[in-house]
Amino acid sequence: MPRHDPEGYENEISELNGEIYDLKEEIERLRELVIELGGDPDVEELETQFVESDLSLEQMKEMVEIPEKNYAIGKYQVTQALWESVMGNNPSHFKGSSRPVEMVDWFECVEFCNKLSEKEGLEKAYTINGEEVECNFEVNGYRLPTDWEWYFAAKANQDFEYAGSDNIDEVAWYEDNSNEETHGVGQKKANGFGLYDMSGNVEEWCWDWFEGGWEFSLEATEDSTGPSTGSYRVFRGGSWHDVARYASVSRRFRYGPSFHSSYLGFRLFRTIR
Repeated sequence: MPRHDPEGYENEISELNGEIYDLKEEIERLRELVIELGGDPDVEELETQFVESDLSLEQMKEMVEIPEKNYAIGKYQVTQALWESVMGNNPSHFKGSSRPVEMVDWFECVEFCNKLSEKEGLEKAYTINGEEVECNFEVNGYRLPTDWEWYFAAKANQDFEYAGSDNIDEVAWYEDNSNEETHGVGQKKANGFGLYDMSGNVEEWCWDWFEGGWEFSLEATEDSTGPSTGSYRVFRGGSWHDVARYASVSRRFRYGPSFHSSYLGFRLFRTIR
């Protein structure tokens, strides 16, 4: 499937890495764009609209308990502001506090989960020894969803092609409507569980090693955590860069766990006992 070469971003990322997102510069950029288009912008109005589109850190961490299940999943994809509040940096290519964090590999995501768990006094789900990672699915700390858990949450007991609709433009940022960039989380229609961007915006890492085909169904074992070893980790959901069919809730893909890209992020998950 068509992809940008992540190595092409290397120089740009090295310059942007660690910078704090500057709201005033974004407002000025918007003002200049309006002037260029022949308008007469009201800077205060632009600032109000922009600020109101942002979420607080607490909102960004909001979890939705899945009915009749013992777990909760992030209402939104992990944002750049949330990532920076925990990790102290922002590796993303498309900067924006409410935009999903990207350019993060699988290992960095599990490290983030552990650090956020520790920060909030929860039991850490992961034992990390270099590239050897084990997960305790019974504890209450943050982790990545399994392949099955992600799929069940995306389906939300509905029979739609995409997460919340058969009309992809209602629920997803993808190749035809994204303007070739990510967007602030939560701007499209939510699915039946109240989850945003399960289709589109950025793809999302899952826990499992990849095994089997590109399609997935609820007939798979619910308590499965995937094979014990492998070469590729599962990711799901499609992205701003992808064609519509990749945003289908049944589609699954794979990358090596050290891969990172501007179209790949993640979502928080927790077991609740």
